[in-house]
Amino acid sequence: MKKSFSAALCIFALVAILVPAAASAQSVFDGTWKIDLKSMRFEGKPLVVAVRDVIYQCKSCPIKGVFKSDGSDQRVIGNPYADTFAAHVIDKNSIETVAKKGGKEVSWAKYTASADGNTLTMETRNTPPGAPASAGTATYKRVARDPTGTHVLAGSWKLSKFDSRSDNALTVTYRFFKDHIILNTGAGFSYNAKLDGSEAATKGDLGINGISIKLLDPNTLEETTKHNGSVVGIAKTTIDATGKSATVEWIDKLNEASGSYVMTKP
Repeated sequence: MKKSFSAALCIFALVAILVPAAASAQSVFDGTWKIDLKSMRFEGKPLVVAVRDVIYQCKSCPIKGVFKSDGSDQRVIGNPYADTFAAHVIDKNSIETVAKKGGKEVSWAKYTASADGNTLTMETRNTPPGAPASAGTATYKRVARDPTGTHVLAGSWKLSKFDSRSDNALTVTYRFFKDHIILNTGAGFSYNAKLDGSEAATKGDLGINGISIKLLDPNTLEETTKHNGSVVGIAKTTIDATGKSATVEWIDKLNEASGSYVMTKP
C-alpha cells in the first residue's frame, strides 16, 4: 500500500469482504487488524505553506501549483487524485482547501494556527469516489517562518503527531490462500494478488493502480505499490512471535517520506 501522510495518507485505507474460510490457507496474517494511532511515526520534508496576499501554495503537498486564495475551483493538471483545487483564507489564523475530481469533493482540509503562531492543527476529510469517507486531525510544530508571507500560516511545519482518525481508516483485513492474498481496508482500498511478485490491479486509491506482493517469510510481507507501472511506495509488514501484533515500515517515494506504525489483532 502506498504509505504517506498525504496521501501518507493511503496507509489508512481499509473494508471487509466475505470469503469462505475453508478456502483460505493458514497464516498469521489472516484476520482484521487495527492500527495504533499513537504508534505512528513519520519522517519526511516539512509542510511548506506560502501565502502572498491572494496567492496560496503548499510546496510539499501532493497537489502542486500556485492558486488564488479566493475559494474558486482552479484546474489541476497531472494529478491522479484531483482535477480542481480551491483555497480560501478564512481569517488571520485559518485557511481551508478543497480538492475535487469530476466536480465532486475528494478531500478537504483546514489549517489553523495557534494564537502564538507556533502550532498548526490540520483537520482533514477524505471522500474518494466509490469509497467510504474518513476524517482525521494532526498537529504540526513551527520549523521556520516565511518573512515574505502575508499570513501567519506561511512558513515550514514539522508533523508532531496524529491526533485522531476515523475507525474505518485504521483497520485492514487480510485473507491468505495457497498462492494469493486478498486485502480490504475500511477506507475502500483492496487487492487480490499472487504471492510471487507479479503485478496485480488495485481498487480504491486513484494514485495506486498496481501492486506486487512477496511473502519474504511466514511472518513478513512486502507490498510494492505502483501507478501506471512506476513504483510509488513500499511497505513491509512483520508479525511478531505472539501473532497478535505487527509492525509496518513504509516508504513513500513520490513524497520522499517514510515511517512506521503498529497494528494489533484481537
